[in-house]
Amino acid sequence: MPHLFSRRKYITEPNMEDYSKYRAEDLLQDEGFLNYCRSANLPDMEKWEQFLREHPSMAPVVMEAKRLFQLLSITASDEEKQAGAQKLKAAIESELDDLVPARHRLGWTRWAAAAAVLAVTASLLFFYLKPVSEKGTAVADYRKAGFTEKAYASGEQIQTIHLPDGSVVELNRGSTLKLAVGYGQKNRWLYLEGEAFFAVSKDTEKPFVVITRRAATTALGTSFKVKQYASQSSGNVMLATGKVKVEDLSRQQNMILLPGEEVIWDSLHQATSSSFDPDLISQWRKQELVFDRTGLKEIVSTLEFYYGVSIQLENDPTSAIAFTGRFTKQPLQEVLEAIAFANKFDYSRKGNIISIRFK
Repeated sequence: MPHLFSRRKYITEPNMEDYSKYRAEDLLQDEGFLNYCRSANLPDMEKWEQFLREHPSMAPVVMEAKRLFQLLSITASDEEKQAGAQKLKAAIESELDDLVPARHRLGWTRWAAAAAVLAVTASLLFFYLKPVSEKGTAVADYRKAGFTEKAYASGEQIQTIHLPDGSVVELNRGSTLKLAVGYGQKNRWLYLEGEAFFAVSKDTEKPFVVITRRAATTALGTSFKVKQYASQSSGNVMLATGKVKVEDLSRQQNMILLPGEEVIWDSLHQATSSSFDPDLISQWRKQELVFDRTGLKEIVSTLEFYYGVSIQLENDPTSAIAFTGRFTKQPLQEVLEAIAFANKFDYSRKGNIISIRFK
């Protein structure tokens, strides 16, 4: 079984079969595995997913390594970080004990190996435990501020919220908005789970920041829409007016958006930017749905956009779909019933997931 120090730079990298003998602590010193944990490199992600398919017995080890990674990441609490650090510290001490022979004779090679254990793991702990501000993001400050729930939109209509600073939020169904302690006096930070449109009042001294589990979007005076539901791995930020800075919290990357631009995170957490039709936001705010001989693919994407759901097709329709209809401020159930009646399908809903099966 390899020791903690064995995952340094190799002249010849181990093949994937070698990893079947690794422990969680060993995996955390592999750069490709760390990329897999961060969802930061598609080839590494595909490599490790293939590894798990070929070595299902390693799933518990990989899950433990990912859990340790998360404990040491910026999204964990200070207490959780310390727990993860203590686990790695115990692993180091165990490795060093294994290196000392019964007669306490330790050759130069083993002393060098022991030093490598300390150096590599210490650098790992330093990176994950050092203040987040040193890593180029203020997410730690956001977390330390503390958030209290302001509103939860549980009905079928978009809820309009007037914030103390004059900003206005239009909160979609099934969404939660929380304000940071000291909002309006010390900061203008909000935490969103779900989907909302923000019309921001200007305050050059207190930037308006909307935080989700994927990103932090900062604006001085502008309007934009953010979507990030807890049940969905994808999300986006769409800018209507002004300018915003979007910080990808997992990759520590910043993107500047101009009106009509959006950034999208897919299910693999890859971020891409593109343009969109500004009328989409206007219609979303008015809760207007217009279909004119619209095909299935566009119907699905439109309903997902307006109602903040994810639609899964269990099978294909027997004939092409071209649906025509207009809906204004109608709940999703009524819209689905009308489309289902015209196109012969059944549907079920679990949370924000809609499953459709054609007859």
